[in-house]
Amino acid sequence: MNELKETVKTRLKPLSTLASEFSLGEGFLYEEDAHAGPSDNKRAAVLIVCIEGAETEVLFTVRAHDMRHHAGQVSLPGGRYAPGEHFPLETALREAEEEVGISPNKLEVLGGISPIETSTGFRVTPVVAWTEATYSFKPCDREVAGLFTLPLSHLLSQDSYSSHRLTYRVRGERRMHRIWRVRSHQWPIWGATALILAKLAGFTESER
Repeated sequence: MNELKETVKTRLKPLSTLASEFSLGEGFLYEEDAHAGPSDNKRAAVLIVCIEGAETEVLFTVRAHDMRHHAGQVSLPGGRYAPGEHFPLETALREAEEEVGISPNKLEVLGGISPIETSTGFRVTPVVAWTEATYSFKPCDREVAGLFTLPLSHLLSQDSYSSHRLTYRVRGERRMHRIWRVRSHQWPIWGATALILAKLAGFTESER
């Protein structure tokens, strides 16, 4: 049995508990009514694809430079909820298939991570899945400029992360949030994607 896989499983929640979970203030600004939560068109899910091989890797996308949101940035496959979907699983699987061409039947879904709030008002729920290294990905040219992977062991090590606090004022009120980064010799990974990975690495609320 893959030891990293077992480690990941211990840090995940059942997807059934995440469908209605609302988490606020996880390092990002969200200014709408905290009791109401974001509307359905602000719900999104991403898929953390762990690729098992000689060294287990995690798949990342580089968003196309003409995308409306976060153009040119590193992301995890995923996107916005579509009405009628079983959230977050169907959303994450559909978006991953559209973006990187991976069929849901090639994935073993392990569980999920509590949602985060992004600076653009989205509530993003991460789903974690496992696949074999023999799978050939087919990125969507319209949405994805490139693909790359990083070792899962690197992403599970808390030494791979750094952060800094940003202080700002909203309507005269002083606020603070933390911006996360993943140390990488490839593309820079920061913001919401880095926060999701930091949660997977086991950082607690107090440490964040």
